[in-house]
Amino acid sequence: MRKFLKIIDKLLAAIDKGPFKALKKLITTLIILFFFLMIPGAIGALVFIGSYTLLGNEMLAALIALGIAITSMMKIASAGWNLRDYIKSHKKPITGTGPLEDRYIRKTMPHFGPEFDAELFDQVTLQEKYYTYIDHNGHSTCIEVNDSDKWIKIFNQYFPLDLIYGYNAKENVIYTIDGNEVRLPERVKKEYCIEEVQEFFESIGYNNEVDSGRARINYYKAFGYYYYNLKNDLKKEDWAMGRYRWEKAIANELYPKRVSKNAVMYDAEGGVNPEIYKRVLSQGELKNLAAAVDKGKISLEDILKFDQFINEYTLCNGVELIGLVDHSNKDSGLDFLFECLIDIDEACFGVAVTVLKTFAKDKLKAKIEEKAELAYESHDAMRLAGLLYLAKEINYKITFIEDLKNKTDDEEVRKFLVPEENAEPVAFEIGGMAFQEK
Repeated sequence: MRKFLKIIDKLLAAIDKGPFKALKKLITTLIILFFFLMIPGAIGALVFIGSYTLLGNEMLAALIALGIAITSMMKIASAGWNLRDYIKSHKKPITGTGPLEDRYIRKTMPHFGPEFDAELFDQVTLQEKYYTYIDHNGHSTCIEVNDSDKWIKIFNQYFPLDLIYGYNAKENVIYTIDGNEVRLPERVKKEYCIEEVQEFFESIGYNNEVDSGRARINYYKAFGYYYYNLKNDLKKEDWAMGRYRWEKAIANELYPKRVSKNAVMYDAEGGVNPEIYKRVLSQGELKNLAAAVDKGKISLEDILKFDQFINEYTLCNGVELIGLVDHSNKDSGLDFLFECLIDIDEACFGVAVTVLKTFAKDKLKAKIEEKAELAYESHDAMRLAGLLYLAKEINYKITFIEDLKNKTDDEEVRKFLVPEENAEPVAFEIGGMAFQEK
């Protein structure tokens, strides 16, 4: 469809030039006259015939017909004026695309679509695979999620999950992290999908209420914007890390002081404040919690319950906490950090690698070998990719992997192992990281 509209755009652009320009103007004028004069005239003629037949009075019939014809002309003029205003307000230029293609992109990928190019648009809408989201009751919903859990599709409209932070069921709008609102299709209301959409966003922790001004300002900071001008290419940014920086900046604004009431992250019985699992904590809150761990008021093991963290951004709370506690307490968080390497495309991955690099190399190498063997035995290619990344970061070749390469002729095994000497982590064009051959 997008390519077809692009062809139409080119034809229209060609008509705008040379000898076709005058012809186009003539045809356009005739069409306008047809709608503005001929249609009301035809309606008036039909009304005159009908009125004269019924009333038998030529003058009265003519007055009725004239009134209806003038009313029709006013309606057409009003509709034309509204259409002009609509087109004018929605026709914002996109580099390399024309107005028809522009409108199609805006309709299919609301709000963020114009910031991406046609190649990314095609990749997300045509090449990515989407699967129906099943709710907690096992029912199919109107939401489809792609393989990487980075994009959702709702009634043929596509949204990047990392750039959304909430949903308002009453207004049927999605909140975007640049402080805007995107209204979902009316079908969401008509087909009773509002509860499905609301449950989906709440299940992944996207039910926050953030002031639009605060959201917008921190969006510019997180994604390299200055004075409302784009510094970096958004489509090539690591959206997950940008989103985490955005949430962190907002948390630091809302809960800046260690002594604030919200910064009390544990109770007298040694229980942790469940907020750590629900939202990104401020630096003050994390320092408060790290101090409690170092003083023996609460144990790191009691806090780092991997499955309780609602999403990849709250997992960063645990990762940063490990980085803040004394060295004598860090070791108990090593397994948690390795769990965060399960997906190279998530925000907690990069944060975990940074903290892991502060550990003694001997401890890291032993744990990498242990986890690599487990990943291979369970055929967990994603986890193995994360381990390969970490190993490259500390300039280490995984012995278990090297031995397997040398001992097997199995093509499937070789494919699973990924020849890391020919691959490196690069930025995805859909907002994350992945291994890709050089």
